[in-house]
Amino acid sequence: MPIIKSALKRVRQTTVRTARNARTKRDLKQARRALEAALALKNARNLSELLSNVQSQLDISVKKHRLHQNLANRLKARYARQVKAAGGKLSKKAAKPAPSKARTSKAKARPKQPVAKKSSAKK
Repeated sequence: MPIIKSALKRVRQTTVRTARNARTKRDLKQARRALEAALALKNARNLSELLSNVQSQLDISVKKHRLHQNLANRLKARYARQVKAAGGKLSKKAAKPAPSKARTSKAKARPKQPVAKKSSAKK
């Protein structure tokens, strides 16, 4: 057991973060298993809801740096293809790609203000 105060704090932080990461990982696994089970049973009734849930969990995992963005995008595309092949309908939300980091149209653009002219000081 550490004796130094900072080392004790690091131990406390590690336990909290480990629990948080495990919860994120567990939620993602549960969502994926539910979708895969529905795909195996050809249960097309709630496939779009399950797909939406899986995509949401994947996005959360990417946001928390548990998964790489490319892996999550690849999994989302794979599950979307499987749901479509099984006869499930893709919702518009599920079919959209992840938003880019560029400025979205929701953000209001400020109008450009005129640049103040510098006055030349004559001596």
